[in-house]
Amino acid sequence: MVAGLDVSHWDEKINWSLVRRSGREFAFCKCSEYTADKTYKINKVGAKAAGLLFGAYHFFHPSRDARAQADLFLRLADLQPGELHPVLDWESNDSGVSRAQAVSRAQIWLDTVERACGKT
Repeated sequence: MVAGLDVSHWDEKINWSLVRRSGREFAFCKCSEYTADKTYKINKVGAKAAGLLFGAYHFFHPSRDARAQADLFLRLADLQPGELHPVLDWESNDSGVSRAQAVSRAQIWLDTVERACGKT
């Protein structure tokens, strides 16, 4: 098993050296939701400086324009060679969106990001 963690602004200040010493090998950091996650850049720098594999994720809302969400993520993520593949974090099932619409919109996000960065 490979241990890692998922962080965002909710985690406030992270001691990345302690995270690495705890045996964690990777971190996925929230990059975007409605806007940029306020701790994304500092978490990215800290995780990489501690020697963790780094990945970025977007918190997805099916009721919002999927292409616009993907574009926001791509603008903010600053994806670099050697980083983990980008992740769509889909936790919310927004009201007023059918299951078929939600799945279709998630696929739009995934396809847009894959075309832009060449990673699934």
